[in-house]
Amino acid sequence: MPDVGPPAGNQLRLSRPATLPGRAVGGTTGFGEIAIARDWTLTEQRITLLHELVHRYFTPRVGPLRRLRAELKMSAYARSAILRYLEEALAEGYAQLRVNGLAAGLRAWRFPLRFGYVTISQVAAEGRAVGTIVLGGTTFHVSISLGAIPSN
Repeated sequence: MPDVGPPAGNQLRLSRPATLPGRAVGGTTGFGEIAIARDWTLTEQRITLLHELVHRYFTPRVGPLRRLRAELKMSAYARSAILRYLEEALAEGYAQLRVNGLAAGLRAWRFPLRFGYVTISQVAAEGRAVGTIVLGGTTFHVSISLGAIPSN
């Protein structure tokens, strides 16, 4: 698969358009290019830059089969509610922690739900589908229950 996209490398590629579609504050491409809209407050722009840097951290920018790895990452983000939730919560938690402190960083678990990245039912349905995980010879049975947590 040919390596199509921006040139490979770790150099930060940041664009500053006046506005972004859908009144978004920022965004990151599958190759780690970041765009931050200028029509927001400086605090919002700073939070967004830090948020998008976390997304950039998870994108392949160098190495063999970069395009394939970028497409796999984008596909996993688009198809998995749990992965999308985790990435968005981590990104927002880091950004809020750096700008507004620990309390704001800890409240970031709500961000993916509040802004429509995922719904609770999507995460619950995917969690039920996970099933059994074997890690280091230990078997974990994953399930979601709406009732009380069992004592055993």
